[in-house]
Amino acid sequence: MAFLRGLALSFLSLASSSFARPTAGVQNAVDAYSQIFTAIGSVPDIIPYFYGTPLRTTYPTLDAPLQPGQALSIAEAAAQPTFWASPDQNLNRKIPYVAITLDPDSPGVQDRSYPQSRLLVLPDLYILPTGQFVNATPALSEQQYPGPLDAPHRYTTFLFEQPDDFVKTASSILTPLPNGIIRFDVVDFMARTGLGAPVAGTFFLCGGDDQVKHTSASYAQVFQDNGLIPKPLGVFAPDAVLDITYPSAVSDGAFLVYPGLNMTEDQVASQPELLLTFESTGLSQDAADYFESTFVLFALDPDAPTPQNTSLADFVHWVQPNLKVSGPMSTFAPLVNTTPALFEYLSPAPPATSDPHRYVFVLFEQPEGFEDAAIANIPADRTAFDLDAFATAVGLDAPVAGTFFRTGAGVTFPSPNVVIPGVTEFFHADAPPQA
Repeated sequence: MAFLRGLALSFLSLASSSFARPTAGVQNAVDAYSQIFTAIGSVPDIIPYFYGTPLRTTYPTLDAPLQPGQALSIAEAAAQPTFWASPDQNLNRKIPYVAITLDPDSPGVQDRSYPQSRLLVLPDLYILPTGQFVNATPALSEQQYPGPLDAPHRYTTFLFEQPDDFVKTASSILTPLPNGIIRFDVVDFMARTGLGAPVAGTFFLCGGDDQVKHTSASYAQVFQDNGLIPKPLGVFAPDAVLDITYPSAVSDGAFLVYPGLNMTEDQVASQPELLLTFESTGLSQDAADYFESTFVLFALDPDAPTPQNTSLADFVHWVQPNLKVSGPMSTFAPLVNTTPALFEYLSPAPPATSDPHRYVFVLFEQPEGFEDAAIANIPADRTAFDLDAFATAVGLDAPVAGTFFRTGAGVTFPSPNVVIPGVTEFFHADAPPQA
């Protein structure tokens, strides 16, 4: 088994250098996609490499095609998706394809004891003249609908060219449901069935219906509910969504941080990736302008040194100017920069005796002349920073987006309490890895 996984990793490494690059018409989408899948941790949490195009997906429960990274309710996700080939994709319309959907956050975002739940293995997909994929045979692993009760999971679908004898080989490997759903090693499966690198993919977010929704209005409300207005923010009415992701350095994969998520100090030790989702799927002019905007990010601790004694608040953990949207995507668009930070990222580390702290990340559009004004007004150290006063002094308008998490020695992680009929018992047994 280890040999086969190593073989698959070697193949995917080769694919990264030899995989045919797409035409110029889709190059930007491919480059942006590779950044997004790495930033959200699907690479390497699911597969070690992805260099494919967006997989257009529709649901009968949605009025428009799924946007990559779109948040769905459990009810919206409880439907069979339809996949489509775009006219500008370099997909061979004479061969069959395989779609595989996985949940890398199973059974819960902070309890990934059985990650890579298998939600769908659908072979023999052919492209009609309309671009729609239709399958000629039943699914090898029938559609399982998301039902998480905790923070949103990253439900990810990859599309592969189908090799000869795939159905026969895969049928002999796949463990039947229900216990075959958990710990699905897709890299090993690829090696054993002859699947190459995925040619397209997409993902959506789905969490418990009582969880924070991936919208600016929901983020604004949770800021209000958690006492982050009026301090450190005098006002917070964002028109975009800021996501931060921490790499797969510890635990069982990367973390896409939702507002209020509890994190360990080890999980937030590295500098996170920053991603911006524009509010309008139709891209209003204001949202479209963000492609050309420059941003500055502040990361603050309003609970220093303790939530009961905030004499050192706000403590500055990061100030990064000159951030720009990378690529053409309006959902989960990476924010990148090539200039030094005004304050480098400092890993959160509340006193061991303190209750958990809130760590707030807030994004502003950066005005002309900001750096000179910032240098003249930035404090000498990181303590007792007044964001409102600083914003007034340097000409910052209202924040565009923001998020926050909690960490500290006393942080706790509620059980996700995931209930999957006929499967739940396997999440609490010493089940072996399944193909």
